[in-house]
Amino acid sequence: SLPGGVPIWLNDATADRDELRAIVPDLIDATPAGRLGQHHAPIQCPALDVKKSSRPSRVCAVLRGLLEAFPEYTRVGVIADKQHVATILGTARKAENLEPIYRQRIVRVEHFRSGESRGSNAWLEECDSIIVLGTPRVPAAAVRDRLIQIGNHLAAARDGKWDRDYWSGIDAAGQRHTIRTSAYRDHDWHASHQAIVRAELIQCVGRGR
Repeated sequence: SLPGGVPIWLNDATADRDELRAIVPDLIDATPAGRLGQHHAPIQCPALDVKKSSRPSRVCAVLRGLLEAFPEYTRVGVIADKQHVATILGTARKAENLEPIYRQRIVRVEHFRSGESRGSNAWLEECDSIIVLGTPRVPAAAVRDRLIQIGNHLAAARDGKWDRDYWSGIDAAGQRHTIRTSAYRDHDWHASHQAIVRAELIQCVGRGR
């Protein structure tokens, strides 16, 4: 519970306004207009997506390609799925490992939702670039916990119905594309899942600001 009779400021770059209002109904959104400029623009490579289920050979191939494409970066940090950390570090026993010639340029490796992937500024001191390898996969238990935290107990008691889904969007050239993927069909589960993933990605990319 929050103390009464005093103003309380919540500072969180990843906060969801609607979720906060479910907890604090009289919330005042004082987010300033505009955004801070970035010193280094992020580069997104959607064709090189790495999933939790991706083979170690795929992980190695993508890292090789990125490291060869940007030879000017010699102190590289990598944030990836926990499943792929051993392959990147070269300690996997029964799978392909990234070659030493590439590993010597990687100075820091963490996995999504480890805490260090979003809560440490050491990245700014140790790395001259960061590779966010893929998209964080969030277990159903984490989505259910978030629904409980915001007081949506009815939704938390439901099955989120992870299933095939699709969404449509328009690219920079004005062309419409339909993306077929997997997602929660339940609206509340989908919203909470998106909020968790979005927050993690914002923080991971923010390590390279």
